[in-house]
Amino acid sequence: MSAACEFEAEHWSISPFDEGGYSTFFEPVPAMLTVLRMAVQVEPHPVEAGFWYQRTRIAELDGLTAAQLVSLGRADDVIRFLLSIRDGARD
Repeated sequence: MSAACEFEAEHWSISPFDEGGYSTFFEPVPAMLTVLRMAVQVEPHPVEAGFWYQRTRIAELDGLTAAQLVSLGRADDVIRFLLSIRDGARD
């Protein structure tokens, strides 16, 4: 099992680091990995989470995939989207 699949957000502090990544108290984490770690909280199967990241267009976020959004520097938007699903604010 990959480290991304074992991540539990409540045990780590992730905050904006710079344009290309996020940081924990221990080391920089690329934005892509941060989004994938959040995605497995919504979809625990790593293959499905990876497929979602690469292929699923998010209507609420201009119809772009999470991968496209991250490459455009919009990881925060994707994370907010995933948190809203995880917290039951949307389906």
